[in-house]
Amino acid sequence: MKRILIISLVSLALFGCGEKKVTEEMLIGKWICHKQGLYNIEKTSTDKRNYEINNIFEKYERQKDGSMTRQAYDLAPEKFSFKRYRKEHHNIDENVEYDETFEYQYVSENEFKYIETFNSRYRHTKKTGELNVYTITCVRQKD
Repeated sequence: MKRILIISLVSLALFGCGEKKVTEEMLIGKWICHKQGLYNIEKTSTDKRNYEINNIFEKYERQKDGSMTRQAYDLAPEKFSFKRYRKEHHNIDENVEYDETFEYQYVSENEFKYIETFNSRYRHTKKTGELNVYTITCVRQKD
């Protein structure tokens, strides 16, 4: 009996209760966010295109029709379509192509990260053109 209990506890500790993920329901509410943009990752952090913006207000709401809206700054709310992760591939012309990746990362019930990665390359040589990463970290606002 002790052996079964120990095996059960070890299994629960190893596998947890399931991976935590950002969901639509989790997003509903008011958030204070910090945005950081890093352009051409291999360049120095003093590159003038790298930036940080603090105290960005965001609000997510569920509408009566079941859709969601997102309001950032003092702008009007806009329709919001939640996708936990997506990757898009585009061809700009015969010379350049790029991939964009959008991902929500769960930190805690009151914090998440949204990461957007932009990676361009020259189609014939596959040499990287730009690699940009935008990270937004949001913490639930206490009312």
